[in-house]
Amino acid sequence: TLGYSLDTTTNIFRVQSGNQDGNPYLDPWRSSNYDVSFEYYFNKSSMVNLAFFYIDMDSWISTDSTTRCDLPDQDGVVRNRCVTITGPTQGRGKNLKGVEVGYKQAFDLLPGIWGNFGTELNFTFSPSNVGTDMAGKKIMFQDNSEKQANMILWYQDDKFQARLAGNYRSKRAVSSNFGGIVGMEEYQKATFYLDASASYDYNEHLQFYLQGSNILGEEEHYYLVWTDQKADTTRFEPRLTIGLRAKL
Repeated sequence: TLGYSLDTTTNIFRVQSGNQDGNPYLDPWRSSNYDVSFEYYFNKSSMVNLAFFYIDMDSWISTDSTTRCDLPDQDGVVRNRCVTITGPTQGRGKNLKGVEVGYKQAFDLLPGIWGNFGTELNFTFSPSNVGTDMAGKKIMFQDNSEKQANMILWYQDDKFQARLAGNYRSKRAVSSNFGGIVGMEEYQKATFYLDASASYDYNEHLQFYLQGSNILGEEEHYYLVWTDQKADTTRFEPRLTIGLRAKL
């Protein structure tokens, strides 16, 4: 897909940029995966777990940019105008490894209303290195964050259920060689999303529910190599859903 803009001096729509959505000559994702995990249940509703994983990547597909000077303007004439084309590219011979720690606890041994609470926590640490950017810093495996965490607090009784969930991930690599410049890596800053939901069973046939997504209004900020070299921002507004479920 090519983008054009009007050159008012010649009244020609000149090629400006482009995106390549696919490439049938790329090898698919291929890897050898190894993992080992340990789980310990310290009561019928609570556990801790520890897992190690290693992924040996034979081939994968990432996003890259290159410069081309052989593309035609909208009238079909090639005028040797050099533009940046972004699209999928072939990656080979890297690995991804890490460790995951999890904890799940129902507080059913506590007295009164506190016994209806519970929590689930997990954390993943997965360092990787596929190259070096213009600042001399390592580039992590594309779309993989070095640190990821999920945190859930829930409540449940005979009629009412509620859940608060947070998701954190550290910065991630998005695209390589931005603008066709070698080492100009595009990153996304760390994000934290908070969601919530609640429901009330009026009787065996009716349930009222409330759901909120991204209730803190988190935004995704992208930058090029250095955090003050901003690229763009994606905004996701908070969403609230109120509903009624009925069953016979």
